[in-house]
Amino acid sequence: MAYKYILAPTDFSDPSNHALHYAFAEAEQHHAALTLLHVLPHEVTTEVYYVHGALEARTGIEEVAFGRAGFDPESGSALPLPKAPAPETIRRYLDEEALEKLREQVPDSFKGMWDATVTTGKAADTILQTAQEQKVDLIVMGTHGRTGLSHTLFGSVAEAVMRHARCPVLMVRHAG
Repeated sequence: MAYKYILAPTDFSDPSNHALHYAFAEAEQHHAALTLLHVLPHEVTTEVYYVHGALEARTGIEEVAFGRAGFDPESGSALPLPKAPAPETIRRYLDEEALEKLREQVPDSFKGMWDATVTTGKAADTILQTAQEQKVDLIVMGTHGRTGLSHTLFGSVAEAVMRHARCPVLMVRHAG
């Protein structure tokens, strides 16, 4: 069977990275287009950190009232308080970081057509929806190979995709 369009979802884990090698090989062998996909949880696309300073402005009156202001014994008055530095805000755009990571996964030797997509949602549902919308012929993905209690507690995105996909799914187990 010749594949025309391959989907390779990844969570950037070792098993997923290992499976990407197979996805690129299948795409080259079949001259198929390849989409690299990463799914972020719904609620996480941007993280904000305040690194320096305080979030609220402080006034000299508050400082004096709590006895933290300096006192000038010669004049008998409180010394002026230095202003707190303005907070430095750092924003991490997780979708942009993931897109860059996806692009870095493409080997220089790969000459086929490819694209990279970052989206949000429940991983298995989003992978299945993407596969259906883009009419992929093959999904190539890694599996952690969990069994027993850990599989029961954590579930398996790979298993859900395999059970519900409308196209063949190549599961690649990492022996690491």
